[in-house]
Amino acid sequence: MSYGSAGPTGPGNLVQELTSHIFPMFSTLVAAASYAGLVDTLATTQDITVLCPTDLAFTRAGIEAKGGRIFMNGTLLSYETVKNVLLTHVIQGRHIPHRMTEALSHKKLTFHTDDDMRTTVDDGHNSACVLLSGLSSTNANFAVIGRVLGL
Repeated sequence: MSYGSAGPTGPGNLVQELTSHIFPMFSTLVAAASYAGLVDTLATTQDITVLCPTDLAFTRAGIEAKGGRIFMNGTLLSYETVKNVLLTHVIQGRHIPHRMTEALSHKKLTFHTDDDMRTTVDDGHNSACVLLSGLSSTNANFAVIGRVLGL
């Protein structure tokens, strides 16, 4: 299935936005989604919020995409492992992370916003800073985070 590209007429779906020239820092996320069979889900599921780790976040976690597969510290990860890690980053509904409260926290994710409006999200093992939020595509809201969660 071809997802085309986001164009001058407005935003595209989430996958189009993540692969556009506007956001060049998500190639590992998109490769991981492809490996785990989640590209269609991310492109077509309506009303979700996705916390998107940057390529640097994946590199810092020792995760890299090579030859269509995903490795962590040189070891091939299973499809199921990658899928579970990525799904940790998906929240039902369209949200803006700095407006999320304990009541809206999802799965094992907890959101904290300090007095300076800096937001972190915690999965019980790791915390990630929300670097940029309030982004949207035709089917999802998304935010840029500085760490891979769910590991």
